[in-house]
Amino acid sequence: YADQGVATLADLRERFPKVADAVVAAAGVKERGWIGKALAKASSLVTVRKVGEVQGDTPEALVARAELRLAADDLDGAIAQMSRLSGTPADAAKEWLAQAKARATAEKALKDLHLQVIGQIAQSDCSEK
Repeated sequence: YADQGVATLADLRERFPKVADAVVAAAGVKERGWIGKALAKASSLVTVRKVGEVQGDTPEALVARAELRLAADDLDGAIAQMSRLSGTPADAAKEWLAQAKARATAEKALKDLHLQVIGQIAQSDCSEK
């Protein structure tokens, strides 16, 4: 991420609805052959999915809870929900999830650095007295 940096929380939020739709669509395609292709094409035109604190472990429920956490600035909570996806739905979320994890890692590093600087300032203030 040295060249392009990490995605901002706003970027992750903005891209999430398309990712969520792709995850739900990937979870819904079970038919093979021309029927599966037709269903996939139809679901790409209109996607209806649940939102909010949806119960269960389905991809739709995980995405709904992740979206809710993301709206509340709980990136770690959103990552935890999206990390529970598996199979084709996980593949649909893979890029977004990697970018979200990179953002979370960067935020943690900034917090750690901030604490170190404060600690060093406090230590130097005490030693000067």
